[in-house]
Amino acid sequence: MKKAGFTLIELLVVILIMGMLTTIVIVNFQAQRQSQEIEAARQDVLSRLRQTQSDLLGGRILSGETAAAASYEMTFTTGRNTYQIDYFIGTNRKAFETMKTLQNTTVQQITVAGSPRSSVALRFTAPYGAITADGAANQTVQIQLAHAKSGRTKTVVIDGVSGRIGAQ
Repeated sequence: MKKAGFTLIELLVVILIMGMLTTIVIVNFQAQRQSQEIEAARQDVLSRLRQTQSDLLGGRILSGETAAAASYEMTFTTGRNTYQIDYFIGTNRKAFETMKTLQNTTVQQITVAGSPRSSVALRFTAPYGAITADGAANQTVQIQLAHAKSGRTKTVVIDGVSGRIGAQ
């Protein structure tokens, strides 16, 4: 007569299969999370670039100032997880804020008109929002962000001819 129930080997096989499935789910979850982190970082930089452009074109008067900024300058440097935003009232440069890229991301590469650079100063100038890169007009700038753990990259593109700020 056979007893109802599971043998020890059957239980161990089930536990082993459950452990393997759990490992697969955790690995996929981490990869998805890293992908979302780098995309969020790119969207954050895009948003800040567009906000700065909008502030200039809208003539926003910053707190403590009596006039709108004549221009804004955003400086990005490779290997860093921060970028600086300054504004100019007349010829006076004033620090506005230092922004930090989102978790686990840094500026990996910068190209201006296809040439690699270690840093770039993007200037948005009133009244029409002209964009210059290191003082040169009509340049296409690409800022590549990298995730520190996964190595995934996302790129922000600034077109100095059309004024378009987008993703690649």
